Amino acid sequence: AKTTSSINGTYILENAKDTLVFTSDGEVTSKHPLFPTKVANYKIVNSEISFQFPQGHPMKLSIVDENHLKSMVGGTFVKQ
Repeated sequence: AKTTSSINGTYILENAKDTLVFTSDGEVTSKHPLFPTKVANYKIVNSEISFQFPQGHPMKLSIVDENHLKSMVGGTFVKQ
């Protein structure tokens, strides 16, 4: 089973400026040069990460491997 510590780190969306930072205490932070930083709590169920930022849509990412998270709407976040 995947644990919160297994996805610790910074991931950047390929060909974009969207950055997600996951920490082992279950928090994910979204960073983007044009938008305010947002923080949410995430859950991992069956290699799928789910979270929702305030005033945002629910998000789901699938854990492809230890360095890649695939967005359900297309695009892959790569671990830095």
